[in-house]
Amino acid sequence: SENGEIFNHFDPEFQSSFFNDKYLDSKSIIILIENMGWVEKDEKNRFITIYGDIYGNLDNVMAKRWRDHEFWVKYNEKQVTAALDLINYLTDEFYIPKTIFGHNTKIDDLADYQGVLYKSNLEKHYNDLTPAWDFKTFKENLEKKHIL
Repeated sequence: SENGEIFNHFDPEFQSSFFNDKYLDSKSIIILIENMGWVEKDEKNRFITIYGDIYGNLDNVMAKRWRDHEFWVKYNEKQVTAALDLINYLTDEFYIPKTIFGHNTKIDDLADYQGVLYKSNLEKHYNDLTPAWDFKTFKENLEKKHIL
């Protein structure tokens, strides 16, 4: 959640149909991180969410042009810490290598990849995690705790 709380909605021993791809779904443990995503500026220079609401926390918006959008709501430290803790737990529990890409762009050949991926590494039409995530620092912190 936005405050770093972790909810287990699905036992990782089972598979979901999150990607609607039986192979990918059977090999994946899905982690979703709450975030507003992109916001857009209106004619009054206000940030508007995808729901049409005014987003008032101007200090929590970063600018980076990516996948047809320019302004992104930042993730917070509680979310980053919770994600690191959860991924460390899951990689240890399920013997997943603690490797992760330091970016959120599409990777062309993932056939033999074992490790942690961002959804946006899979396809160009996915935009999560957004550029507001610090991919490089997250990678460094995850790989520092390499236990396997």
